[in-house]
Amino acid sequence: MSIGGASVSSDDERIIAGSGNVFRDLDRADADVLQIKAHLASRIAVVIERRGWTQKEAAVHLSVDQPRISHLLRGRLSSFSIDALLGYLMRLDVKVDLSFNDPTAGATQKSMTPATLDPEPRSTWSGAITFGMISIPVNLHPATQDKKVSFHLLHEADHGHIKLKPFCATENREVAPKELIRAYEVGEDQFVNITDHDLKQLPLPSQHTIELLEFVHAAEIDPIYFETSYYVEPEAIGVKPYALLLKVLERKAMVGIARIAIDEGERLCALRPHESTFLLHTMHRADEIRKPASYTPTVLVGDHEIALASTLVNMLEEPFDPSRYPDGYREA
Repeated sequence: MSIGGASVSSDDERIIAGSGNVFRDLDRADADVLQIKAHLASRIAVVIERRGWTQKEAAVHLSVDQPRISHLLRGRLSSFSIDALLGYLMRLDVKVDLSFNDPTAGATQKSMTPATLDPEPRSTWSGAITFGMISIPVNLHPATQDKKVSFHLLHEADHGHIKLKPFCATENREVAPKELIRAYEVGEDQFVNITDHDLKQLPLPSQHTIELLEFVHAAEIDPIYFETSYYVEPEAIGVKPYALLLKVLERKAMVGIARIAIDEGERLCALRPHESTFLLHTMHRADEIRKPASYTPTVLVGDHEIALASTLVNMLEEPFDPSRYPDGYREA
């Protein structure tokens, strides 16, 4: 049995001290990650309770859907990354100092950064790849992360954080989260209110599916159409058909064109093989691509100039390795 975080043997009454991390005591390999997720989630829950917010109000303040708040408050944290939880606390103006006891180093406290604690991306979408009579259950995970340098906006006098609060220009006053609604502009200063219920009722066949429409040769797609990238992970029941589709598209150098409902809208997307897995790229529609400038001048170029330029290009030719191009601005 357990008393105050320690294990007690009923035979000889020996008391064995716990590690201070219940997840480690349960032999969870990701014990440190789980402990910090639980700590951050509890801090968020306390702030929401103290400020008297409903789940809907909390969702507005944190810029997330209400079901995410419900999952967080119920301790269903598998879909939350530490980066995401820290981001929520920053929006709530709560400062957090992360540290944990390393049992291999005595009482030494080690500070941990989100990047070292939470390397795995969280699932952002669940559904199935469908074409014909085939359905492959999958999850989407972000394939990239933004590491650009960002700054905080502070009050110069006391370094207080600046809060951007919703303000009504018509009534010239601050408004509460419960007063906010979505609306679509149908004309100048004419709006139609849109609720969460309205969005859920939209007749989108792709709401929980990656509906493959056709297959095209990869070389036919101009990269200008690619937008956001996701890794596509199969669930256990779909591993075999996933692997079969992957092998076929790899051998034929083809890409699946599909549609998916994600980020509160239906998007065109491309499903392509990449290093023994699938990548899904959301894509711009044809009418979202701007035409190139029409004022490019026509210049006559001689064969000698082309040969000289080709020599310079050949001198700099190298296999592509993105790790050779560090971000000097971020490192500075």
